[in-house]
Order: sequence, then C-alpha cells, then structure tokens
Amino acid sequence: MTIHGQRVFLNDGYDYILNTYGVDCAAHLTLTFKTPEELLACYDKLKVDNNLPAPFTETPYNVLVGNFTDRFGVLWGFMVI
Repeated sequence: MTIHGQRVFLNDGYDYILNTYGVDCAAHLTLTFKTPEELLACYDKLKVDNNLPAPFTETPYNVLVGNFTDRFGVLWGFMVI
C-alpha cells in the first residue's frame, strides 16, 4: 500500500516473525525509500533512544537494508530501492 507517497509492505507471518526475530508482534512493516539519506532520517525518528548505530547494511541486492524493533515492539524493515 502507499501512505502519503511512501510504499509500505505488510507481513502478517506471526510465527515467522517470532521465530526469526524473537519479536512478539503480529505484523512486520517494511518501508521503502529512494535514498539512504531518506531511510536514515526516518529511522532517526523511529529508533529507540540509544547510542547504537543504525542496524543497516549494504547487500548484493540493495544499497541499504535492515530491520529493527521500535519502542512499542513493532518490527520494521527499511530498504532503499
């Protein structure tokens, strides 16, 4: 779906999320961005207040991709496409 021009993918695989990420959350939200700067700006607003670096890496198929859990226990996936 698209929300305010932002593409959002929804995954309701509860068992997969719990077994893969150890997160007790019914949904995994994935947002796509056009640039790494857009991704990191959004992550900066959602991350838990800590000094840990962003959990993102470059992969053979993507410039920047990663997952994290916000302060409410929601699992997010961010990727640049």
